[in-house]
Amino acid sequence: MVHADSWGAGALILTGDTGTPVRVVPLPDLTPRGAARQVERLRAAHAAAFGERAGRARGHRAVHDVLAWLWDVVCAPVLDSLGCTGEPRGRIRWCPAGVLAALPLHAAGHHLDRPETGAPRTVLDRAVSSYVVTVRALEHLRGQRDPLPSPSGSAVVVAMPATPRAPELPGAKAETAVLARLLDSPTVLAGAQATRESVGAALPHYRVAHFACHGLHVPDAPASSRLLLHDHAVAPFTVTAVAQLDLTGTELAYLSACSTTLGGDWLADEALHLTAAIHHAGYRHVIGTLWPISDAHATRITEEFYTRLTGNGAHPPRPELAADALADAIRCLRDDHPALPAVWAAHVHFGP
Repeated sequence: MVHADSWGAGALILTGDTGTPVRVVPLPDLTPRGAARQVERLRAAHAAAFGERAGRARGHRAVHDVLAWLWDVVCAPVLDSLGCTGEPRGRIRWCPAGVLAALPLHAAGHHLDRPETGAPRTVLDRAVSSYVVTVRALEHLRGQRDPLPSPSGSAVVVAMPATPRAPELPGAKAETAVLARLLDSPTVLAGAQATRESVGAALPHYRVAHFACHGLHVPDAPASSRLLLHDHAVAPFTVTAVAQLDLTGTELAYLSACSTTLGGDWLADEALHLTAAIHHAGYRHVIGTLWPISDAHATRITEEFYTRLTGNGAHPPRPELAADALADAIRCLRDDHPALPAVWAAHVHFGP
């Protein structure tokens, strides 16, 4: 649990050690104002990285600067206290408070300056990360032991390569093809078939759901943030609509859409966003994004993720491997494009 407020800043490490269940890690260089500055810097940086060509390199460099700051000020002291050196990678569930919830703790590090010897200075190479909204929520998730049987297929895929009043998403068709190859006869709701009613009716019957569509973040009214389905103009699939679903017993939802883990500008850690909404509705594991994502690179991460989750199609998806599979997928893309952090640092895992 990482916090920065008027009382100070630090991390509380909750462990399974009954003798010392909580350890305190001081973070003397972390302040609320400093963290807020980094959030604003990150927003400007990824906007530049996906904006005009002349500013993209500058935007990616600024993202790297934020990731390095996060490492030096927050994550390095925590991982050092835990003894996470990367051999093997540790397992961390981050529970950030306040404005820290908008920062990619899982991707912190000096990715362009990794030493040839010694422990790497990146979270990705030292630990597999997940996020939890509260410790109580983590306790609840760990207590669930009875996943829903899969009555009609391994997964449902909601794909919107063409969406009314929105740009085309060729990656949605590419992701559907990847999933058709790796999963066991997934049910596909595409285009006009993917309405709020049809998707809401289908989700309770599948352990795994994958969305390949646009995401719309509404910062001043986060409950209105939505996934853009075919009828989004008249029946939007909003945070509020998702929260009304009963998805008890489902296992994995992958939201391959932009900014699904962004909440409101105020009370940033209240988890009023699409990733948290579908998580609270019942899915034990949810993959979301912290900012807009590249269509082509999103497809690459999807393919790497499900290849690991299914043993390259050899067996049904194993949702319990979701955090490891996402970490490996992000590392693969990072290793291929180390100078482009805006395209590989956005994806996050919520769950136990």
